[in-house]
Amino acid sequence: MSETTQATLSPAGTAQNFILFRETALFWSQPSFTDDAGDKVTPDPVIISQAGQVVATQMIFDAAGLMIPDGFGMVADPDGKYPVGSVYQVSAGAVTG
Repeated sequence: MSETTQATLSPAGTAQNFILFRETALFWSQPSFTDDAGDKVTPDPVIISQAGQVVATQMIFDAAGLMIPDGFGMVADPDGKYPVGSVYQVSAGAVTG
């Protein structure tokens, strides 16, 4: 289990929409294989989720004790501009894990 960071994001009792996003890209590497000529081939890693990609949205009434996982960030999105799958440009107001 990864370490987490405690965040204070909004005053208690105030409902706000927040997004959870990736701080860094998530890569997947296909295993190496041997081709028909007997040469070892190592495919390039593939980005499967880019940095800033929104992975969740949530209405939060009380952020006291909220824990954000390592590698992720959370920020208020009161206008709902960032649905799941969109890309958020990380700002100074983001709280990260």
